[in-house]
Amino acid sequence: MHTISLIISTYNRPDTLDLVLKSVLKQSVMPKEVIIADDGSGNETKVLIDSYKDRFTIPLIHSWIEDKGFRLAKSRNEGIKKASGDFVIFIDGDIILHRGFIKGYYTHIQLGSYMMGSRVLLPEEYTKELLDKKECKVNIWHKGIKNRFNGLSFPGLYKLVKGSQSPTRSVKGANMGFWKKDLLHVNGFDERFTGWGREDSDMAARMMHAGVRRINFKCISICYHLYHPEAERSSLLENDNILNEVIISEAVRAQKGLCNDKEEN
Repeated sequence: MHTISLIISTYNRPDTLDLVLKSVLKQSVMPKEVIIADDGSGNETKVLIDSYKDRFTIPLIHSWIEDKGFRLAKSRNEGIKKASGDFVIFIDGDIILHRGFIKGYYTHIQLGSYMMGSRVLLPEEYTKELLDKKECKVNIWHKGIKNRFNGLSFPGLYKLVKGSQSPTRSVKGANMGFWKKDLLHVNGFDERFTGWGREDSDMAARMMHAGVRRINFKCISICYHLYHPEAERSSLLENDNILNEVIISEAVRAQKGLCNDKEEN
């Protein structure tokens, strides 16, 4: 049977990461391991992770890189290097998991495909309530939730939801999964993407160029996105330019990924 590594991205949000880890502990089926891909958080995050290690019956690995700005691609790549599972799920450090989240992936993943999941967006007031109570149980009928349909479980529905195959549309890195062999084939995430934006679209584009089919994984592995203000986006234009180059060239491998195919100029 295949094995799953869960990689959780985080940066200086131990309050949200606390709820995420609580929700992992409640999974009906556990992954092989959990890896925290930490983009340079301070000691408070390390203390939190260490406090959970005795509560996990599976490895809980803290993968930390130095804080040199927003380097999500690099932090994920370091997590991939530590992953021993056949399949790798990526979530953000503010994503609470439904108890059947991991089981949904185990049941539905297919060779030759990657999974792009959906999430329920939690409003600001409800997010504050959950954080104040340190509660990871989410009520999708709570007032203010606008896309609660994403929180309903409909096994088989994803087969009817074709969705977008475009690498520039509907790509949400908060809930996605890839076979590790495919991640190695495309050289992981491209670390040329710094600052917010487009590293997930780039991965989707290169997977498509490699012939790996996208499955829009809706209403199966359910998760809930805690509210936060939008990230600063000053790097978006530069990242868009890199993405456009990748799409036009039909590149498969990241130039600056798990290993460097090209030296930096």
